[in-house]
Amino acid sequence: MFRNDINLLLKAGWLEESYNPLVNWESLKQYRVDLAKIDKDAEEFCRYLFIVAMI
Repeated sequence: MFRNDINLLLKAGWLEESYNPLVNWESLKQYRVDLAKIDKDAEEFCRYLFIVAMI
């Protein structure tokens, strides 16, 4: 169930998935949050809500 949430965030572009570049044998994935993308999407969503509220 938690993996489904991660997949949704990856598809939205809010998370970046990679392997550890310093240790090649490690099979764990690392996740980094893309704050710029989240900020841009939140700003667009707020504009949409403002337009809907005006109607």
